[in-house]
Amino acid sequence: MTPIPQHKAAEREALARAAQQYLRAGGSIKRLPGPTFPPMPARREPPARRKPVTRRDDLSAAKARRYREAGPEVIRLFQAELPLKEIGERIGRSAVFVTQCLAAHGINAQAARAEQKRKREAEEVEVIRLLANDGHSIRYAAEQLGHPTPWRVRHLADKHGIRFRTTPRSGADQ
Repeated sequence: MTPIPQHKAAEREALARAAQQYLRAGGSIKRLPGPTFPPMPARREPPARRKPVTRRDDLSAAKARRYREAGPEVIRLFQAELPLKEIGERIGRSAVFVTQCLAAHGINAQAARAEQKRKREAEEVEVIRLLANDGHSIRYAAEQLGHPTPWRVRHLADKHGIRFRTTPRSGADQ
């Protein structure tokens, strides 16, 4: 039973005394049935899937040949950190082809790109930290990093707890 607050305990005791007096005086209390709710409807199961989607690990001979021919160029451009779409445009293929070609050569394009992004972000954070410690503004840091607007620098600074000066300097940033 849940504890009753002190101010409610007195009311509850008074109600219990009144009920006891009523019963002693010959009254009777009937217990009424509680509310009844209709039973929950049976849950409808979603329709069964037609066929589980599976990846084919075996390559057709034609695909394997295309991946073998384009592979060295795709890998070279990928290591130069070009976007997958641009790599595809340079070799005359789609970004999907580039991703599949890299996968055929044992490179997970998305994981590799994520790692490259983490490294690039770590380098940017160090530059941002140096510029903030030197007393420069967020806008100046964005210009130095080649970002057209300061939102990316502001995001990285907030994420890594870097504080920029808030009062303007006399004169322009250096």
